[in-house]
Amino acid sequence: KVDRVREARLAALQSEDDAAKEINGRKRNAVGKETLPLIVCASLVDKAPNLAGLARTCEVFACEQLVVADAAITSKKEFQQIAATAEKWIPIAGVPPAELRGWLEQRRGDGYSVVALEQATGSSDLAARDLSLPT
Repeated sequence: KVDRVREARLAALQSEDDAAKEINGRKRNAVGKETLPLIVCASLVDKAPNLAGLARTCEVFACEQLVVADAAITSKKEFQQIAATAEKWIPIAGVPPAELRGWLEQRRGDGYSVVALEQATGSSDLAARDLSLPT
């Protein structure tokens, strides 16, 4: 399973035009920091300020990737004002909501765990969950 995940990451790394590199088997971001094997998928979030905040959070935690509905959001002034260049340091990919299910299934096939977050009265406590990586 680990080899399959590694092969999938290498294939994705080779096909992406981001600054991430793999050094000694560890994926690194544009500044050389080892990335966390965590992909944050925010394809259902549509407000630029919220996505910009997520981009900054992903940058701080050196997440592997941020996925949004349309990567063109990064060129909007409203996004750029809040993101503070975070989009230059983490890969941001676009996955439209109509393609989200297939994309998530593919990630699961690559060895990732899919964890959905919501804020509702019936939600369970995130801290009580086993979030083994990659997620």
